[in-house]
Amino acid sequence: IGTLTKMFLYSSLISLNIMTSAVRGRVEKELSPECRKFLYMGTPPTGLALDSLRFICQRYHRKPRYVTLYNIVDRIPVYSAYTFKRSDGLKCVDVPWMYEPQLSTSSATDEMQPFPRGYTPFNSEDNQAVLDDYANAILYERGTLNPDEHQNEPDDKASTYTLTNVVPVVPEFNIQLNSALNSVMSNCIIYTVLFLLNMKTLHEHALMNFW
Repeated sequence: IGTLTKMFLYSSLISLNIMTSAVRGRVEKELSPECRKFLYMGTPPTGLALDSLRFICQRYHRKPRYVTLYNIVDRIPVYSAYTFKRSDGLKCVDVPWMYEPQLSTSSATDEMQPFPRGYTPFNSEDNQAVLDDYANAILYERGTLNPDEHQNEPDDKASTYTLTNVVPVVPEFNIQLNSALNSVMSNCIIYTVLFLLNMKTLHEHALMNFW
């Protein structure tokens, strides 16, 4: 599966921004105001200026849920930025994996859509990951940059199940990441917390830092 097979994540880069104030998938070259609210001071990270990058204002059931910066050449997200909402820590069940139609074709909808059963949508594999990229995988699994455990409303949780929010990770990494995030979040009670979770590789290995 090309680039995806090289990106087994042993860790990840996490930027945590804490604010004391409260908080379409529309594909955009520039980030729209309605999704800037998921970023600290409404400002995306600097230093990312590749032609292959697209902002996705991740919409589900007519509401923006979070924002993703996506690389349409490597077919992998650079980061997802979202508002943390404390939950019971349980995952959704029976939520289908979704994709972003606008990354591949002109589409009448600006929302993520479930993958059809039995076939891959036309041209979708050219610009984004598809289910076949993770089929029969042994060394890696899906790792969500905006985990469903960090959301407490059913629609917010369901919106995390799109492959535009997924990077391939080794299974052990998900355990390590969850432990690290739980440690950080145990001290976040009275604040609104904005997470920016970013995948970074160096010589086919990844680094993990907290800011």
